[in-house]
Amino acid sequence: MTGEDIFQQAIDKYGVQAQANKAIEELSELIRAISRIENEINFGNVANLVEEMADVYIMLKQLEMIYYIEEATLDAVIEHKIILLNQKLK
Repeated sequence: MTGEDIFQQAIDKYGVQAQANKAIEELSELIRAISRIENEINFGNVANLVEEMADVYIMLKQLEMIYYIEEATLDAVIEHKIILLNQKLK
């Protein structure tokens, strides 16, 4: 069973709205982890940050599925954003 299969099972079991809300919750937890790590000397608990990043990644993949966002479309937007960032850095 692939990750996508499991993500689809979660969407089917809990529903679109619940998974969208879960994405919001996970993003909030990532924000808190970043805030905590920035406020601690020597960058605190990186393991917690990594865990929250993984949770957000999983929810982002589900959002792609829920809203029928093709990976190529997302990749193109990401590439465009990277180009814009590069221009700002110059």
